[in-house]
Amino acid sequence: MPHQQQVAVTAAGQEAAASALVGRLLPAEAASSFVFRIKAAQDSTRAEGAHGGFTVAGIGDSIAVAGDSGVDLAAGVYWFLKHR
Repeated sequence: MPHQQQVAVTAAGQEAAASALVGRLLPAEAASSFVFRIKAAQDSTRAEGAHGGFTVAGIGDSIAVAGDSGVDLAAGVYWFLKHR
């Protein structure tokens, strides 16, 4: 298997990817309710050595999902849809 080059992905890029994912999975009206934010390193509450984490909060008519990575944002959406 060839070695793949790692590419740095910005927080804005990860947020856009999560938004695009939700846009593919949910109707437009539901998808537009989600707001995504990658947590800054100093905002992260995870223990040293722990991997990832997300928070989900209702803010007005929006569902705010914050996480340490794009994968965490997707996990937050999954959690919200499963447990709402």
